[in-house]
Amino acid sequence: MKVSRRYASKLRPPICVGWFLLIERYGKIALRTSVSDLEANELYKWSADVTSLKNIMVIGSIYFIDQQSNEVYFDRCSRFLSTVIGNQIPEAIAFPGSSFPKSVGMGPYGNDDGGNFPALELPLYARLKKTFANMPLVYSDYASVHPIRYPTRGGSWVPRIDIFQNGHFTFSRLRNQDGGYAEAAKVIMRNFGNTLPNCWGSEQIKQAAEITVPGKSPSFWISARINMWITQRTMELSSS
Repeated sequence: MKVSRRYASKLRPPICVGWFLLIERYGKIALRTSVSDLEANELYKWSADVTSLKNIMVIGSIYFIDQQSNEVYFDRCSRFLSTVIGNQIPEAIAFPGSSFPKSVGMGPYGNDDGGNFPALELPLYARLKKTFANMPLVYSDYASVHPIRYPTRGGSWVPRIDIFQNGHFTFSRLRNQDGGYAEAAKVIMRNFGNTLPNCWGSEQIKQAAEITVPGKSPSFWISARINMWITQRTMELSSS
């Protein structure tokens, strides 16, 4: 569906004009909003005013998926599909979220020295895909990263290494006097060494356990976790 720039400017300026220019240049648009956004319905209508539904991808971000209220997120996605999408089906729909918390070692996330908890974004997608088989749902997540930004503060941290295995995030967390990253890596290798994915992140754990710790900051080991997660998700999605 072609829309003249003059017509687009009469719809709902200035947003539609911007979308029209994007479509004119790239052919498609991605409408990113929150799964709980009260204005998402109107935003989707605006995008449908300026292009064919086949040119639209809708992204309803879930953000953080709390272990203690996980049923809420299926309901939110269901309501989004019903009230925002309805029978106006776009090219694709994604609900990115992450169940990795801001901090671990307490509550449902294990103990001070280690633990495991389910990656709820995976069964949520599977349930939505099965329940709404007529919807063009595609998998999306935050790559095992906590999706909410907080102001950074100085201070100390407890060395921790995280992996993903059998539907769960697992972590080993040991203070420096208890061996720190090196000992945490040894714990991971003893329990999961034969099942880690073949990638850069796993190699860092092996090196820390056997030779020397390649990185001693939380950001380094978050990068290792992300690398392993993306490798595992890519392998699983490519085989499905």
